[in-house]
Amino acid sequence: MDNLTPLQRRAKLLLDRGVPVLLVSAGAKDAFEPGFQANPITSFNDPRLHDPRFVDCNTGALAQAKLGGGWFFEVDDKAVLDKIKKDTGHGLDEAPTLVIESRDGHWHFYFQQTEASIKMGNVPQVYGPFSARVNNQYVVGPDSHRNDINRNYLTVIDEPIAPAPDWFVQWLVAQKVASKNEKGESVQAQVNEFGKIRHGYIHGWLVHQAGVLRSMGMDISKLEETLLDLAHSSCEEPLDDNKIRQVARSFERYEPQPNASLPLVQNIKPDPISVPEIDTSEGFIRPEFPHWVLDRTSIGEGLVKPALASSSKHAEFIAMPAIQMMLNALSGNVRVGMSGNNLNIYVGLVSPYGKFFKSSSCDLAMDYFRIVGLLFKASGKKDEAMGRTAIIHAGSPEAFGLRARDIIAKRAILFNDELGKFVSKAGIEGSSFSSDLLSWYGSGEFGNGTTATKNAFHFEAGTYTFGWLWATTDRGFNRHWPKLAGISSGLEDRMFYVVSPAEPKPATPYSDPILVDGAVRTRQLIDKAVQQGKFDFESPEWFAKKVSGLDPRSMDLAQKLALYFCVDMGDTIVGDEHVDRALALVQYRNQAAAFLAPIEAENDGARMQKEILRELRQNRGKMRYRDLCRALDYTSIELFKWNRLFQGLVNEGLIADFSEPTTSGKRVTRMVGLRKPEED
Repeated sequence: MDNLTPLQRRAKLLLDRGVPVLLVSAGAKDAFEPGFQANPITSFNDPRLHDPRFVDCNTGALAQAKLGGGWFFEVDDKAVLDKIKKDTGHGLDEAPTLVIESRDGHWHFYFQQTEASIKMGNVPQVYGPFSARVNNQYVVGPDSHRNDINRNYLTVIDEPIAPAPDWFVQWLVAQKVASKNEKGESVQAQVNEFGKIRHGYIHGWLVHQAGVLRSMGMDISKLEETLLDLAHSSCEEPLDDNKIRQVARSFERYEPQPNASLPLVQNIKPDPISVPEIDTSEGFIRPEFPHWVLDRTSIGEGLVKPALASSSKHAEFIAMPAIQMMLNALSGNVRVGMSGNNLNIYVGLVSPYGKFFKSSSCDLAMDYFRIVGLLFKASGKKDEAMGRTAIIHAGSPEAFGLRARDIIAKRAILFNDELGKFVSKAGIEGSSFSSDLLSWYGSGEFGNGTTATKNAFHFEAGTYTFGWLWATTDRGFNRHWPKLAGISSGLEDRMFYVVSPAEPKPATPYSDPILVDGAVRTRQLIDKAVQQGKFDFESPEWFAKKVSGLDPRSMDLAQKLALYFCVDMGDTIVGDEHVDRALALVQYRNQAAAFLAPIEAENDGARMQKEILRELRQNRGKMRYRDLCRALDYTSIELFKWNRLFQGLVNEGLIADFSEPTTSGKRVTRMVGLRKPEED
């Protein structure tokens, strides 16, 4: 490994053992890629390992809660190992596995996932000087260097990664469930099912909070009001406000000592007034569209540039629907290499409300391809596709299928100018919507199975190309997509999300762009490509190397887009430049998906918990509790359910519920934040 960069050497140590790798800042321990849990490095051919910007980076080993994945047990004190042996009669030396020493007396034990470890879940460090990182958490990888302690992470036991013994997992679960306070009482017993402090423990908890606030320098009058707020948000009702004020006034005899240690500590839950370490690195970064890929394409020169010169529209909102329409026109007629000729893609446009012109950008792309002569809007009863792509507005896949049947359309795009209207009309939940769209994407068998001729339709596999194009606001996307996708539908993998810039362009007077010359050029290129039929890669082996490390869906998209660029640039063989442009769009698509964090969940409760986490990530990891409630319309579910779901995330150590002092003279504010992943 002498010829490898430091990053490549560190990554290889993990990849050779099947451990997904994260990019971690050089000399530090923070994973810096947005949405890293969804896009770890799993192959040595991943372009990030060969990017000169990252040559000195450290690595992170990512835990994934699935069979075949791995998890990590972090120990910060040798006494933990002694306690395990005392409690169980077993030692971890009985189950040799890979062990990394982060510094003296601090270790990371690597284990394979089992059904028991997956069920256990993450065990945060609140229960002692140890943690179990089971899902979407990480530890810094072997051979990584820490500048602050000037040493590398060392391999101290070089064994294959083994499953953890059941007795060890059971011990961890016992710590998680039955952690004790200083009186030997269970932490779980001190809070009710909604995470509220039970009667019998409230006074001690209030004393602790008052001591913390007074030590911070809070005057007594403010302490009274703050303690009242904390009590009513954190403790079981009914409460006696006079007794709460009495607790606050009892600290009047203590002078504020910001640097003093506080002996009044009860192990109930993380202190809600101490500001915890919040993970701002999880804030999703808004992706930037690679506008350069449109240079010297007929769509870029003939549609996008004239449109931008005459309006305040954004290039990405025009270009991607147009590329979708061009691929729809080519689908079934053109192929690349040994792949099939289904060139279908789905496109969704997302932006804040107003001034981004999503729907009108789609209309402009449609007008362009109407001038090309390969698209029409199906609106009248006597319409007939005649080989053109039909734009169909429909309230459900079945209505779409019937309309496509009536106009004899083998090429069509379902267009929803506002996703929310479609979701409200389609009766999504409990319907076959997701499975129908999955069938469309791959041109699978599609029909409604009814025997009534009037209402029956059937499209054989491989005989059609049906796309999907929609627009919505960012808030609309957060509300509607979970209802649409359900659980693990696969729709997310098939979508090309287009996200607006953070700010719109300044408004300018609009004038209709002249599109005829560009449309003529696009038609010539499409006809030329159809006549050629089959395109080849300049080097199939080279293309395979370029896309190595991508997930299968991204590889498929890269292939379709590389063919598009080849055709739209007037070339006859798919070369290096076409693939580079395609990969730039694929990277943008993946970054947009990470930014939007589309939610697919099994039930309403899981969906809401994922929405809470996403809302925090999109707000750089921290926001006011009241703003979180408003953003998620928390009164749309029963409040006891909201409290249970919210507190469940707190108890799992995924988020922090705390108070934070604001400007001088004002009350503290209840805050919510993403807890920083626990890693040494």
